[in-house]
Amino acid sequence: KPSLLDEKQSSIIWAALKEKGHWDGEIWERNQQGELEPEWLTFSAIKNEQGKTTNYVAIFSSISELIKRQQLLEGIANHDALTGLPNRRLLADRLSQATIHANRNQKSLAVCYLDLDGFKQVNDVFGHAAGDTLLQEIAQRFKSILRGNDTVARLGGDEFVLLFNDLNKSEDVFALLDRLLAVAKEPVVFENVQARVSASIGVSFFPVDSNDADMLMKFADEAMYHAKHKGKSQYYIHKPGATSMVAP
Repeated sequence: KPSLLDEKQSSIIWAALKEKGHWDGEIWERNQQGELEPEWLTFSAIKNEQGKTTNYVAIFSSISELIKRQQLLEGIANHDALTGLPNRRLLADRLSQATIHANRNQKSLAVCYLDLDGFKQVNDVFGHAAGDTLLQEIAQRFKSILRGNDTVARLGGDEFVLLFNDLNKSEDVFALLDRLLAVAKEPVVFENVQARVSASIGVSFFPVDSNDADMLMKFADEAMYHAKHKGKSQYYIHKPGATSMVAP
């Protein structure tokens, strides 16, 4: 087996066999098509009555399907089934990591809580299938705005959260918010029918508003309701004494 000829792995295996008479673990081998796939190797030393090793027995078991199944389950657990976006669970993890990264690099980050205006009417007039199509299209538009290490997640219904990382200053996010509002207003076409929605966005900033991920989400959620009450299709910055920031 090629893996057994790898000097580093081979030395580990033989050391374990000499000390314990047994080794098991994951290795990578090439299948008949020449593709690398994971296998589970169980390697044992066979000793005679005098305790001298006479033979070795190696059992190889393919675990590629098991790993694929595990990856599939992890994907289901961490992503929204309709849009494929990260869900609340994965967002919480990414937000926690983002605050650590921003703190270490002395950067700002923005949490943008977004709710679609007029989505209920789309469902009522055109049906839930049309509503699902609209959510999928809007999700793709939001993804197109993201930079390399940003995140957009769907929390459920017509609520999304966008996480913009590595901001040098809070004002850097305003152009991105303008683009979000613009793409949300573009019509969605299905079965020769056009539907239109808009977006209300609430924004909180790390570290200005809080160092805590849960509080950043709470502040952004509250700010989103301010945006709706101010007339929708706009964003509102959550900070003491702030006024609504309305797109031109």
